[in-house]
This record gives sequence, C-alpha cells and structure tokens, in this order.
Amino acid sequence: MASGYCAIIAVGEFGAANFLAYGDQATLPTVLYQLISRSGAQNYGMAMAASTLLITAAAVIMCLISALENRKPIA
Repeated sequence: MASGYCAIIAVGEFGAANFLAYGDQATLPTVLYQLISRSGAQNYGMAMAASTLLITAAAVIMCLISALENRKPIA
C-alpha cells in the first residue's frame, strides 16, 4: 500500500518537474530521466552523478530543517 502511494507521489513530482522545464533549461529529475533513458556507459555514469547530487541536496535540506526545528528559542 505504501509503495503504491510513493509511486503515485513520485509520478506527480516528476510531472511537476517536467512542467517547470523550459526548452534548454531542465530540472535535475528531468536530466536524470533523460540520462537514464539513453544507452551507454558515459550516460549511465552521468546519471549516477546526477542522482548523487539529488540525494545529497535532499539530505542537506533535511538536515538544515531538522537543525532549525531543534534550535531552542531565545526567551
């Protein structure tokens, strides 16, 4: 059940990212899709690098949000 829900959310996220891509400008998920859909070792390597960037950016954002939420208010 949860994996189906995650798949639906991912498709919706990709649709939104695809909508935001203009001509030669692309979002990271659309670049990742374009690289994975092509054959070849060089495209695969660039797709893995793009996925590493996406995972790292998500982890940094989550850590920053967590650090800001755990900060004690000045009173």
